[in-house]
Amino acid sequence: WPALTESGAWRDLAAGPTSQGLRRDVLPQLQQAVDALANLQVSSGGMLDIARDLVGNEIVVAGYFEDRTKQPPQPLQQPNWCVYARVGWRLRAAHGLMGWSMVRDRAKAQGVEIVDDGELMVVRSPQLRTPIYVGCNLDCLMVGNDKGLLQQSLRLARDGAGRPLP
Repeated sequence: WPALTESGAWRDLAAGPTSQGLRRDVLPQLQQAVDALANLQVSSGGMLDIARDLVGNEIVVAGYFEDRTKQPPQPLQQPNWCVYARVGWRLRAAHGLMGWSMVRDRAKAQGVEIVDDGELMVVRSPQLRTPIYVGCNLDCLMVGNDKGLLQQSLRLARDGAGRPLP
């Protein structure tokens, strides 16, 4: 790794427009996702441990960071992102418990609002700039800031390209 990161090619890549754009557009969004997960860990009263229950499993971050309807493409003011994570029983159980009124009341007492929006749950908190949408299909937990992206993701996870599987 040190040989790669100390190479001229790596320095050129890091100074290039792609890396600069990722730092500008993606890192703040990843920080928002990390903050949401940290809030979830604190709100769980210790039942969830992000290092134990999430880190080390399969995690994918995807989203839209440019408006491609304009030429040349322009950065979105608020990039749309989604974190997809393969999770174990603890996080699947926590997702299920988020639907219970007792859990929602306790979260609300701590300043976190959890409401249903169709097949998604919406989490709002003063610490979050935008609402966070949460969905789950089997062992894939999806957390993001764009309702449409999560709805599309759930639809694809359930039935492929939007049509029922044989």
